[in-house]
Amino acid sequence: MLRNGDQKTVKRKNEDEKSSQTVNIVKKQKSAANHSFFTPTTSALNTTGELQKTENVDAKSNSETVETSYNPRLIGEALVESTKQMVDLMMMLNANAFSYIPKATLQASFDIIKAGEAYYAVEHGAIHSKTVGENKSSLLNTYLIQNIDTGQYFILKAYTINDDDQLLAKIQDEIKLLIKAKQFVAQVDDRSFNKTFYIIKTYAPGLSLKDAMDQGVAKLNFNEKVEVAKKVIETLMTLHRDSKIIHCDLKLENIVLNLETMEVQIIDFDVSLHMDENEQASTKEIRGTFKHLAPEIIAQSKDGTYVYNKKTDTFALGVALAEWLELEDYLSDDFEQNELLLTQTASNLFTSKLLPPQQETALKAVRGLMDPNDSTRLDLASAFELLSDKKLKTVATFS
Repeated sequence: MLRNGDQKTVKRKNEDEKSSQTVNIVKKQKSAANHSFFTPTTSALNTTGELQKTENVDAKSNSETVETSYNPRLIGEALVESTKQMVDLMMMLNANAFSYIPKATLQASFDIIKAGEAYYAVEHGAIHSKTVGENKSSLLNTYLIQNIDTGQYFILKAYTINDDDQLLAKIQDEIKLLIKAKQFVAQVDDRSFNKTFYIIKTYAPGLSLKDAMDQGVAKLNFNEKVEVAKKVIETLMTLHRDSKIIHCDLKLENIVLNLETMEVQIIDFDVSLHMDENEQASTKEIRGTFKHLAPEIIAQSKDGTYVYNKKTDTFALGVALAEWLELEDYLSDDFEQNELLLTQTASNLFTSKLLPPQQETALKAVRGLMDPNDSTRLDLASAFELLSDKKLKTVATFS
């Protein structure tokens, strides 16, 4: 026969287990990109709750919301208040030495982290892990978390720091960049207890453009892909103009597409830089993915100082859009030579060029963005205008 206390414990565990089973519905998509995260499906995610006011934040989420009638809770609604009380008790008994409470301590199904006045349940298992810092002696684990009051999802970055002041400085710089990009939510410093520093940032619902292509989820025609490309260009222009940030690692893996709203968001500011008064930034290390590096960055390698600016981001975006619009094959020297040969020797036989008008105009924009000469490289506004050309609005579409 169970005593009252035992009955409450069993009831609590059963309700948590039901919540855990329910939330497994959302684990259907998982990214294989560098910024790996899975996306709760639209039918299973309600992001209409406002961003909670926590440390260093007093604003609503900048992400688009998706309204739905179904919202799986990691912590059952009946257990929210008791869970918060237990977290507060644990923190008080330990003189607020830590803010991350393991599930075993709480007799719950999920770990809980408190930031300011908000409480978050932490999904099981890191969605991305990597070694970071000097000599790769520290660790970064990334988790999906849920505000237990609103049901809204966020990203938790947990840095386990092993006596690395340089890494700590980079983390503080990352926070400043996230604030500028309106993606910062809160920070929690538990280093005195478990050497871990936590960053909570907004969650971008959807898939990276890389995953959308690889998994065949976004079955968009060519014109629709162009519209997405234009939104990416606008987002980067805003990042440069308003936030004064040079991303330094633009690629399809770092651009998220919300398949419900068709809005895009640029993510991952781990290696980003602040612009100075000359709209550029210098660093002693190469930042970004080699395939997307502008030629002038590679040319600077002998000097040991690398200067990034809006044009280096523009080149990287051109590489990404060439992949997104499936124009990479048309950028090779062999293709350009073949195109010239066909035009010169068979002009009487062919009434059109190798590419349809839609793709031809888009290719012109991509080539302009990828101009190896930074002084003549196409700027973002001009690329946007090219992609808005009425030639792209013809009836024919290309998958």
